[in-house]
Amino acid sequence: MIDQKAVVDFTIHDRNLELIDICPKQAFDCFGRKYSVQELITEVMKDADYYENSNGGVTFSGGEALNQWPFILECAKILKLKGIHLTLDVSGNDPERMIAHTTDLIDLYLVDYKLSQEELYTKYIGYRFDPEIMLTTLAKAQKPVILRCVLIPGINDTAEHFSAIKSISDRFSNIIQIDLLPYHKMKKRQQFHLINDREFYSVPDNQIKAEWIEKVCRYEIQNVTMDSQPISMKKER
Repeated sequence: MIDQKAVVDFTIHDRNLELIDICPKQAFDCFGRKYSVQELITEVMKDADYYENSNGGVTFSGGEALNQWPFILECAKILKLKGIHLTLDVSGNDPERMIAHTTDLIDLYLVDYKLSQEELYTKYIGYRFDPEIMLTTLAKAQKPVILRCVLIPGINDTAEHFSAIKSISDRFSNIIQIDLLPYHKMKKRQQFHLINDREFYSVPDNQIKAEWIEKVCRYEIQNVTMDSQPISMKKER
C-alpha cells in the first residue's frame, strides 16, 4: 500500500498469473491460452490447403520464440513430416546460442536489426548486443535470412545506420531481403491500465520515408522493401 493505494511491483510480478486470483477487484486477467503440441498442430493444419496454394507455411514468433524452443521443436518435427515450410522470427539476441539448435528444422529466419551502435543498444534496449553471432551461425548453416530493420526518425535513421545495414548485407550472402519497417504507434487495448515510462517516438511521414529511400539508393543496398513494396535502385545517367 502506498498513499492508501494498492500498488503492484511489476519487477516482481510482471506477467505473473497468480495476480488474477489475488486481486480483489479482478483487475488482472489472462489474454490468450496455453496449447499442447497436438492442440497447436491441429489448429495449424486447418490451413493446410492455404499453405499449399500460396507456397506459405508457419511462422513461430513471439515475444522471443527462442525462449520456447523446446515446445517449438516438438511442433516443428511434426510439421516438417507434413511438408510444412517453417519460419522463425527472432530478435537476434541469443546469449544462450540457441539458434544453432534450430537449423535442422527451420527453413527461413526473420532477424531483427534495430541498431548498429553498441552504446545505443545500452541506451534504448538495455543490454549489450551482437547480431553477428546469430548471423554467422545461420550463414554457416546456409539458412536464408530476412533482415528486419525498424526505423525510428531521429533515433536510428542515420547515415551510419544505413551504411551498417549495407555492410552487414554485403558480408552475409544468406541475407536474401531487407525489410525496412517504419515505426508506428499501436493502440493499446482499453483493458490495460499499466502506467509505465515507455517512450513513444515520432511516426515517419512520407517525406521522411522518401529520405530513407534516397539513403537506400545512395548506399546501393540491394533487395530492400518498405511498406511491403520493393525499393528499386535509381540509375544515374
